[in-house]
Amino acid sequence: FSVVYIQNFKAQQIKSLIKKWFPEQTDDYKKRINSLIKNFEALALPRTPLAVTLFLWIIDKQEKNPINNSILVQQVVENLLEKTHFENVYQNKFTYQNKIRLLAFIAKEMEDNGDENYSYRLKYSHLLDLNSRTIVDDLVRRGILAFYDEEYIKFKFDFLFRYFMALYIDYDVEFHNKVFVIDTCLNYFDEIVYYSGLRTDDI
Repeated sequence: FSVVYIQNFKAQQIKSLIKKWFPEQTDDYKKRINSLIKNFEALALPRTPLAVTLFLWIIDKQEKNPINNSILVQQVVENLLEKTHFENVYQNKFTYQNKIRLLAFIAKEMEDNGDENYSYRLKYSHLLDLNSRTIVDDLVRRGILAFYDEEYIKFKFDFLFRYFMALYIDYDVEFHNKVFVIDTCLNYFDEIVYYSGLRTDDI
């Protein structure tokens, strides 16, 4: 057997793949390509071939609808958690909505008790005190959470942590009021951006 490493894409490789994915040469083509690249960079998404492909696939699906970064992350999460998987329709299963709520509470637990200097990581044992090992390990397997130095758990990417913190706003009135106060709102700038993008129907 040969050892093979999958390297991250460079900026030029990402741009090349985007052009191949959307080959049309319309008047706004260059603007569209630049917008896609800016969205990708703004989310700080991983540059692996799989992540870039997933990003483009979601953009392609949403092509005819207005889209913002919040909706884009929502689509990424839905795919990672297999929202449309058949088993998620049964009430006796740990459903998609259960997982979303749990991840929002995990994000807040990380903010309250995690290590801010290391992506708000929590000890794996601490997380198991709050949730079953099966559920936590499943969220790791799906690429939402990740191990850090073996005994710690954190969100695999910072944008996921911020996204689920934004979702937590609707679960906790006290936290909602804290976020939208002038003295503290700048501490939750990313969360407010995600929250606003998900609530476009309220505008």
